[in-house]
Amino acid sequence: MTDVASDLQDQGLGAQLVIDRDTAARLGIAMADVDNTLYDAFGQRQVSTIFTQLNQYHVVMEVGQKFQTDPTTLNNLFVKSGNGTQVPLSQVAHWEQTTQAQLSIGHQGQFPSTVVSFNLAPGKALGDAVEAVKKVEQRIQMPASINASFQGTASAFQTSLSNEPLLILAALITVYIVLGVLYESYIHPSPSSPRCPRRAWAHCWR
Repeated sequence: MTDVASDLQDQGLGAQLVIDRDTAARLGIAMADVDNTLYDAFGQRQVSTIFTQLNQYHVVMEVGQKFQTDPTTLNNLFVKSGNGTQVPLSQVAHWEQTTQAQLSIGHQGQFPSTVVSFNLAPGKALGDAVEAVKKVEQRIQMPASINASFQGTASAFQTSLSNEPLLILAALITVYIVLGVLYESYIHPSPSSPRCPRRAWAHCWR
């Protein structure tokens, strides 16, 4: 293969929240409480609905736009513990800056995906490239949660291979029918049929 490229861009700047699970458990804070707090702040939590005579409007709770891109905002969040008290998030977790965040996430259907494209090397067939990719998949032993599939020309090539036995069978049946019509015998579609004796085959063929 040549010109192998991928649309995966995983060198973006991001913030990773590291949670001290022992401290959180001691304060009666579950991981679900931390998730809910983060979603309330940076997600779009619908808290109410305003009804009017013509329309209805959803009330969404989130932090201000100017705070959504600043990771220091995490130090100002509070988590509700099991006994109802508000605990600063900075007491049970801290954030670290990383450079492994994805700049964009592509999708294939409803699932996140990454596209790896390639061109064929001179003198190589598409079937050779497909077999090489399959061997790499077996060698790296991808987890069961990752599904690899071909798209574009490679997908059309695989589809043609899967239909090849049916095409061969259809071709054989077509040839049999044509011979049967030509020699007027579907039981013995050959030049030796009763309607066309073997010694007169040349004449019948003409």
